Amino acid sequence: AAFKLYAVQRASQLLSVSQASLELNVPRRCLQRWKEEIDVISTVAEQASNVVYRRPGQGRKVCDSVMDSTLIEWLQQAWKDGEQVTSAAIRQKARELSTNQDFKASLGWYVKWQKR
Repeated sequence: AAFKLYAVQRASQLLSVSQASLELNVPRRCLQRWKEEIDVISTVAEQASNVVYRRPGQGRKVCDSVMDSTLIEWLQQAWKDGEQVTSAAIRQKARELSTNQDFKASLGWYVKWQKR
């Protein structure tokens, strides 16, 4: 969100979206959309610097939201109890909590889960 805010401010300074898009190596259309959504982007930038802003309805949905929230609660409780939780333990617990029989809790899933 911080970069988007900077890009919109830079476009305002240069008085041209095209110049700013060339300078920042960002597609012109993205920069125009960010200008239209500046209120939301600035709010997100103020709340947290590491939050990725996505437009409503965008992005892949969580397949098993119950498992996801239960896993987070389990992890937070383990941290409160002073336990060190490894990625293997998290993946094993995710397999146990999942209602999907085909769910593998792969390393790729774990890396993406960490980012959420």
